[in-house]
Amino acid sequence: MLKILNFFKSNTGETKLLTMRQRFEAAEAKLNAVLSELTEMPEVSIDSASRTIFLTAPEQFPDEALA
Repeated sequence: MLKILNFFKSNTGETKLLTMRQRFEAAEAKLNAVLSELTEMPEVSIDSASRTIFLTAPEQFPDEALA
């Protein structure tokens, strides 16, 4: 899930400067991609005072069931 950090790297190894909108849209796209693969949706809570989003993970993820 931390592949989003790769958006900050370019092919030349230099750091790309992304706008806040680009960072937000990249994070949203990655989060939606992960959520779309889940069979059971997590509980989502937003605390606007502390500017945080809390996701309660399901008891078991699909890839854990295979192990």
